[in-house]
Amino acid sequence: LMQAREGRLHILKEMEKVVEAIFWVRDIINTPASDMSPSCVEKEARRVGKGKNIKVTVLDDKKLAKMKAGTILAVGQGATEKSRMIVLEYNIKPKNAKPIAFVGKGVCFDTGGLNLKPTKYIEDMKLDMSGAATVLGIFKMLDSLQPRLHVVGVIGVVENAISEKSYKPGDILRAMNGKTIEVLNTDAE
Repeated sequence: LMQAREGRLHILKEMEKVVEAIFWVRDIINTPASDMSPSCVEKEARRVGKGKNIKVTVLDDKKLAKMKAGTILAVGQGATEKSRMIVLEYNIKPKNAKPIAFVGKGVCFDTGGLNLKPTKYIEDMKLDMSGAATVLGIFKMLDSLQPRLHVVGVIGVVENAISEKSYKPGDILRAMNGKTIEVLNTDAE
């Protein structure tokens, strides 16, 4: 009876940590875009990365340019803040385990670029970084629970903003794999 009770308490403690991570993700997603820019997302990732078994690598715009990551750079080139890619790795690896990978979209605010979103569609575009927030929440949860896993998370963090530097319909972008993409609509990032 005592073992069953301890088992239930352990499960409840684990669930509490999961719920804490879910609420944290919700709060990040609902933060106004002015307070959750690409640099703010990076700061949150670095905070999560202070965990016991989490490594965070940030690829800034210069590293992305060297990698020929033309698509992520193009989406963010109209913004004040530079694009970045954040890689998180959690590793308490059981033998012969393949890593589990998560990829999250981190468009901190998506105006639609030069193909500007209309009213009633643009107001909630701070939510376009929900995938990135979810990946960060997964790593926050992993740090709390410490399961024997190898997990990798990748989030591209940008703002699809408008300026004289914005990419334009008709531009040809080159992806890291060498393929080219013709931009027909700047809101199709």
